[in-house]
Amino acid sequence: VHVLYLADLLYETLASSDEACQRIIDGIVANSHFDSQVSTVLREWLNRRTPEQLATAIITGVGGSKDELGTSEIAQTLFEMSNSSNDFIIPPLPNLLFVRDGFSIIEINVFIWQMTEPARRNEPLLLRTIFQYHPYLSESGVKIVEWSKKDDDFSEHSTIEGGDIAYLGNGVLLIGCGERTNRAGIEELALTDLFRRIIVIYICPHAVPICIWILFLARLVNMHLPCTAH
Repeated sequence: VHVLYLADLLYETLASSDEACQRIIDGIVANSHFDSQVSTVLREWLNRRTPEQLATAIITGVGGSKDELGTSEIAQTLFEMSNSSNDFIIPPLPNLLFVRDGFSIIEINVFIWQMTEPARRNEPLLLRTIFQYHPYLSESGVKIVEWSKKDDDFSEHSTIEGGDIAYLGNGVLLIGCGERTNRAGIEELALTDLFRRIIVIYICPHAVPICIWILFLARLVNMHLPCTAH
C-alpha cells in the first residue's frame, strides 16, 4: 500500500506546473469574494508565494494579521485594504481530513464533488488541480468526469459528498440523499450515463421515515420503495 498525502501531492503539482499555480490562484481569488481592488492585491500577494508557500496557504489558510501576511509592501497593502485583522483572508480547510468527501474514484473515472458547506469551497479547486496537473496522476489514465453542469467548483444548488457514495460494482451506485447530498446533485450525476443503476436512500433529518428510490437509467424510470427507520 502506498499512502499519498494531499499536502505533498499539492506541493508536487504546484512545483511542476506554472499553469497549476495560476489555476489555484485564480480559484482562491474567485472564492474569496473580496471586491475587485482587494482581489487584485490578493492575487499579487499570491503570485509572490513559492509553490510550498502557496500549498500551505490554501490548506492551513492565511490570517489577516501582519505576522502571517509578512512585511513586504504588497502585504502591508493587503492588510490595510482587507480589514481582516480578526479573520482569515484565505480560510483554512480543516475538513480536508475527511478525504473521502471531496472525490471518488470509480473504475477509471474520478468524480470531484461539490460539497454543501461554504467552508469547503476551496477543496474541489485543490483536488481538481492535483488530478489535472500532478506529474503522475495527470498521466495515470484516470479521467475527471464533469458531472455537474455548473461552470464553477462550488454550487449552492447541486451537492454531493463522497461519504454518501458506495459503488457496488457492475454499474450500480448506492448514494445517500440528505443534508450533504441533495437530489439536484444526484440527478445531474445520473445524466452522465456512467451508471446502469443508481440506488438512492433518502434519509430525512431526525430519523423520520426513509424512502428508497432507484433510477433505472436506461429507461429513466423512478421507483419509490418506502420503509421505516428503526
